[in-house]
Amino acid sequence: MTGELRAKNIVSFAEFYEPVSFDCDAFLREQVAVAKTDELASIGYTSGTTGYPKGAMLTHLSLLAGGHVQTTFHPTIRTETQRLVVHLPMSHTVARAQATTLPLLSGAVPHFGETTAGFAQTIREAKPTYYMAPPRFYQRFATQILSVVHSASAKQRKDYQLAMRIARKALDDRQAGRTPDQYLSDLFAACRRHIFGPLLAEVGFDELKIAYTSSAPMPSEVMTLWQLWGLNLKECYGQTEMVGGNLVQMVDWPKAGSVGIPVQDPAWETAVLEDGEMIVRGPGLFTGYWNKPEETRSALRDGWLYTGDIAEIAQDGSFKLVDRKKEIINTSGGKSVSPTQIENEIRQSPYISEAAVIGEGKKYLTALIEVDATATMDWARSRDTDIAQYADLAKSEIVIRMIEGEVAKANNRLARAEQIKAFRILPEELSPENGVMTPTRKKRRKQLMERYRALIDTLYDESEEKLIKAQVG
Repeated sequence: MTGELRAKNIVSFAEFYEPVSFDCDAFLREQVAVAKTDELASIGYTSGTTGYPKGAMLTHLSLLAGGHVQTTFHPTIRTETQRLVVHLPMSHTVARAQATTLPLLSGAVPHFGETTAGFAQTIREAKPTYYMAPPRFYQRFATQILSVVHSASAKQRKDYQLAMRIARKALDDRQAGRTPDQYLSDLFAACRRHIFGPLLAEVGFDELKIAYTSSAPMPSEVMTLWQLWGLNLKECYGQTEMVGGNLVQMVDWPKAGSVGIPVQDPAWETAVLEDGEMIVRGPGLFTGYWNKPEETRSALRDGWLYTGDIAEIAQDGSFKLVDRKKEIINTSGGKSVSPTQIENEIRQSPYISEAAVIGEGKKYLTALIEVDATATMDWARSRDTDIAQYADLAKSEIVIRMIEGEVAKANNRLARAEQIKAFRILPEELSPENGVMTPTRKKRRKQLMERYRALIDTLYDESEEKLIKAQVG
């Protein structure tokens, strides 16, 4: 019996390759007629930042509704052909929505690279007109552009600085609700054409018209820099459990700090509970976690998705994410602090790619810091010829002193209980390959703490604790 079943499922390559007469449109119509909106279509796995990844069950309705709501962010997506680059692996819900659902509902044409790691080259070749990525991707591209600026001739740098002053005036007018006068508009257009355009072309963004960032807080300086270069960058919010998203910055040239307002679609609802947790309901929600009934009951209650994100609503109705509900640090002194807000302040530095704040049960806060490989390497090599690779940066005294100054700047913007008392530069770049980051550059805190435990131990003087343990022991 087994042999018969196996034989029916095996064909030779020659048979498989034979030309066939097949009506694709008829087959598609047939499948559409049979499929039901509430049937399982896909399982998207969460990032695993607060535990093992969970399989979010997505229906046909989840994916289609999520794709539809994305088109409400910028309605021209529905009517105009847009080139987009799918840079995340297809196991990621965003990648699947961009590659499959969005093209069904819009003029989006997805482009793929030969490898996920080579997405930067794919972007340069495809020149996307639509792009959505986590803040870290924009930060890394900005660093590449600034490296080009710093290596330019004295005249080119002078022209760039003049263009930046013009861009600042134009952006200030836009964000203040003022229409720039025609002379200023013409000047900025010339700067965009002759200065910023060629710089954007260095990373393949010279034809980018619709740009969004999501999945982590966007440093205000990074967002402002792209806007000065003429990219109308906006923030939005979504989760694996919620295809498409429920919050988006709708106004042009917005300031960083908020994730916008609830989507303009009556099918979606967003609310904030008394404890600050944001909850959402709408047609794009998942139906539960695969084989995890307890986790499903915790996340889905009475049709609402409990996002686990703490949010504040401003007077203008915009939402600001404060932290993950499960990521509050409680120090031994009884202080409760948000690591995400502190890390965002530290990441304002162009020389710092990522920071991980530590302090649970400790007397004070410390941080592990990943320096930006391009910006810091350029800065350090001009001062220390012995620096040849990333690992050298963590041991360089001049780099440590420079980062010390950058952390001090962040501390000046923080309350006393939130300030970083000590830090260490990581000896390697964070990546999904070493298990401490997700593909969208979210930190896996537990794995990060485990991998760098020895380094973390050097940040704290445990003499008092050891003394007490010795007395008790």
